[in-house]
Amino acid sequence: MPETRTPILKAAVIGYGVGAKHAAAYHSMDGVELAVMCDLDAGKRTVATAAFPDAKVVSDAAEVLNDSSIDLVSIASYDNAHHPQIVAALSTGKHVFVEKPLCLSREEAVEIRALLKANPELKLSSNFNLRTAPRFIALRKEIATGGLGRVYALEGDYLWGRVYKLKTGWRGKMPFYSIILGAGIHMVDLVCWLSGDFALDSVFAAGNRISTEQAGFEHNDFVIITMQFKSGVIAKVTGNAGSVVPHFHRVAVYGTEGTFLNELGGATRHRSLDPGNPPEPDTREYPGREKGEIICSFVDSILKGCDPIVSSEDVFQGMSVCLAAEESMRTGKPVQVEQI
Repeated sequence: MPETRTPILKAAVIGYGVGAKHAAAYHSMDGVELAVMCDLDAGKRTVATAAFPDAKVVSDAAEVLNDSSIDLVSIASYDNAHHPQIVAALSTGKHVFVEKPLCLSREEAVEIRALLKANPELKLSSNFNLRTAPRFIALRKEIATGGLGRVYALEGDYLWGRVYKLKTGWRGKMPFYSIILGAGIHMVDLVCWLSGDFALDSVFAAGNRISTEQAGFEHNDFVIITMQFKSGVIAKVTGNAGSVVPHFHRVAVYGTEGTFLNELGGATRHRSLDPGNPPEPDTREYPGREKGEIICSFVDSILKGCDPIVSSEDVFQGMSVCLAAEESMRTGKPVQVEQI
């Protein structure tokens, strides 16, 4: 019998900052060849060449996007480059894994959605890696099986604690940078995924830029979003660049029979009002996973036809919520969530 060989995907990575982790993931996988890496910065290209000497390293993203031999591209470039690079990749028959956010406007998201509908064989995913944390996986199962009773409220605080990136990095140089799409989107995805519910009615958002007002940053560095689900459940999400704490994802889930808290001091489950009954500690790993798991799942969805951890539908649902929140912040009014 002829030997059965795993199909080979040729992968490319655009952006060798966080993209270094993408490259490492592809390099480690059976069935994938890390073929090309791209970065504008000569120093990063030198580092990439040393790390992966068998791969080609280039400075121009167009060289990657126009290469017909590339099957899959990871886009880890600046936020405002995502949309044109995704469009170019899909238009040339490439699967796409993109760092959040997918894009920066509803019009851009609609164009990407249309390209995927026109090319149903192509797959797209994004890096909502909190879904891979063992602590949150267990919590999601507990919610689904009624372990906390009926859940009525959730909270997710993205305590970024990296305000310097807005003051001195590329984000501060963009014509428009969104703390909702750059940070809050992780918590929007997490609370929806935990609850198993992306059916939102409306959102209301407000923000400020007090943490960066002396640095000349022109966009909000803090945002708070309230999310009204059609089921009646309410969620609160924040994106907080100026938080003076280690980078952390605070999560609270309130149910009729219990409360889960992921706090800086540790995770606990509370099942009693009696102070004599201590909460149950949750020592499962958090975050406990690297970006590679999400990427491996995406590659498997291409090679094996299985469901990825983050589907394209998940990506568009999260973007629908976040773009509605952006509109709410601009208008000062609640906004109905319309699915892209």
